[in-house]
Amino acid sequence: MSAHSRRKGHSFERFICSELRLCLGEIVDGPIKRHLDQYQQSGLGDILIPPFSIECKRYASKPEPPAEWWDQAWEAGQQSGMHPVLIWKFDRRPVHTMVPLYLLNDDFPRMKDYTAGLSFETLMMVMREHLGD
Repeated sequence: MSAHSRRKGHSFERFICSELRLCLGEIVDGPIKRHLDQYQQSGLGDILIPPFSIECKRYASKPEPPAEWWDQAWEAGQQSGMHPVLIWKFDRRPVHTMVPLYLLNDDFPRMKDYTAGLSFETLMMVMREHLGD
């Protein structure tokens, strides 16, 4: 990965932290910040807001997010015992997110392949719901 790509990814993580603070700050216990241990230990999310492990991806352009991105988010969630969340952005396109379907309805099985794509705004609504429990 080039230095430019790393900077772009770190910048996106900081942007997402800022947006999370704006949308969730009053209901989150503790600071919302990048989880820097992820660079020393594999299998950790980029941002941890219990009960959520968030993986962020920023890329120039792709038709769809690669399956490996969700695999990474799922594994980080499994390792931390938290709900996995994938947040990504392609150039000149809005931020998108993916969550496991069970997060929206407890009747769905807790399986990696059952996912839902959400807008960032809808994700904030879902996260507020779970953080308020």
